Formats: sequence, structure tokens, C-alpha cells
Amino acid sequence: MRGVRSTHTLSFGALYIEAWHRSLGEAKDTLLGPATGFLVGFPGDYWLVTAWHVLSGRRSDNGEAMRDDGLRPDYLRVRFAGEGDDGFRPINRDFELYNEEF
Repeated sequence: MRGVRSTHTLSFGALYIEAWHRSLGEAKDTLLGPATGFLVGFPGDYWLVTAWHVLSGRRSDNGEAMRDDGLRPDYLRVRFAGEGDDGFRPINRDFELYNEEF
């Protein structure tokens, strides 16, 4: 979560997360579903904690895909509470789950 600056203290409670599958070509990315998580760490170096099934797209009880089409998340969109003149404002940041360099 490096690079997250001006984070309002509300971001240290539950965070709203969306799991997304990156589509190829001109197709729109697919929203796989909502989730929650929270931050741990210290200023300048935070870690996002969420459930395994959010990251894997698989059921935790039997390991099967959660979706019939088998799509899994490629990135997470996390909503932070950013500092603003009027208290806070929502800031959405995308975080890739996989290194694209092979």
C-alpha cells in the first residue's frame, strides 16, 4: 500500500474493496464482487488484510471457483477516506494482484 498518502483516520477501520477481473481488448473489466478489509502497519508502510477467497476467487470450503465462468480477480479497487477541506473524501486506488512481468 506504499504511496497511499493523506489517509484519513477513517481508513483504519473497515475498508470497502471491489475485486475486478481485467478484460482483454476493448471489453470492459468485470466487477466480481464487493468485499471488506483493513490496514495494518505503520505510517508509510501499510498492508491490506482481506479474506483469501477475495484474492483467489475460490470457495474456502472446497477450493472451487466462486463463479460459473471461472473468472478470478486481477486487481482490487480499495476505497480510502482521504483528507479534504470538508473532512474527508473517498479515494479509489487500484492494486494489481499479479506481476505482469514473466
